[in-house]
Amino acid sequence: MNIKKIIKSLIPHRKVDLHGFEYTVQELVGMHESTAEATQWHGKKLDNDILQYKSSDTVFILGSGPSINDITKPQWNKIAECDSIGFNYWFAHDFVPDMYMFQIPVSASGKEKMANILTDNFDQYKNIPFILRGSGLATGHLASAKELKALFQKLKLYYLNEYPIAGRCSITPDLLYRYMEALGFMTFGNIPEFIPKWRSTLGLLIMLAYNIGYKNIVLCGVDMDGSDHFWDYEPYIDIKNKYNLPEPGVSNIKTFTDKEMSSNTVPKYVYTLRDWMKEKNNVEIYVANNKTILYPELETFKFT
Repeated sequence: MNIKKIIKSLIPHRKVDLHGFEYTVQELVGMHESTAEATQWHGKKLDNDILQYKSSDTVFILGSGPSINDITKPQWNKIAECDSIGFNYWFAHDFVPDMYMFQIPVSASGKEKMANILTDNFDQYKNIPFILRGSGLATGHLASAKELKALFQKLKLYYLNEYPIAGRCSITPDLLYRYMEALGFMTFGNIPEFIPKWRSTLGLLIMLAYNIGYKNIVLCGVDMDGSDHFWDYEPYIDIKNKYNLPEPGVSNIKTFTDKEMSSNTVPKYVYTLRDWMKEKNNVEIYVANNKTILYPELETFKFT
């Protein structure tokens, strides 16, 4: 693959994506420096050591959409038989995943909230690999998260160096994938130096699942048709109130689907990643049920 030709093909987009490029560089530098500093305190940079936790060819990515409440008990049993990755406020759910991706909150109230939730659920999560990521990590907010650091020091901690593609980036996904492949970041069954993040945490999680080497990636609770969550409904209302979890409307759903920001919406990345991963290594991406805007473009996973 000729990386010079790929870079040349990106040049017509340079004006549109200048700010996105600056954002990417700032995040890359900040993440690299923060990770190097954090590993001297505790944990390690995410690498192939994480592959030891892979016990299945199927992984379930656990989002927070209300369709989570429609997953049946037999389906949860199947999810438990395979691997799973929870993220963000998945703590609020009673299902404990096999891995957890944690974004360091920027605000003091966010750090306190996460510390409280993790404290109350620590026994269930103490043996699960924790993967730290996000702008909060890249900009040094781990240092000020005293309550979280006390908990993190007792966990199996990994720091994920992400290669963030800005939400406003309009370069076609095909070119972006070729570019990332030339950099060595689109690897299957091998953790690269940086893991591409395609506009959202979901894009990062799909890429991580591919890097780990899963053949089936199942998206659960990735509804993207509203801003409510599984905790806005029974039986999780009491949990929501206890921890003051986000209300509907706080999260801007347009972050995922706004074409004015960029034609590269989160669904577009998901569909094109599905096609790219299928062609390269016969990897399939499914949804857990049809209560998501990704259906019927993505097929539902056959639990039985």
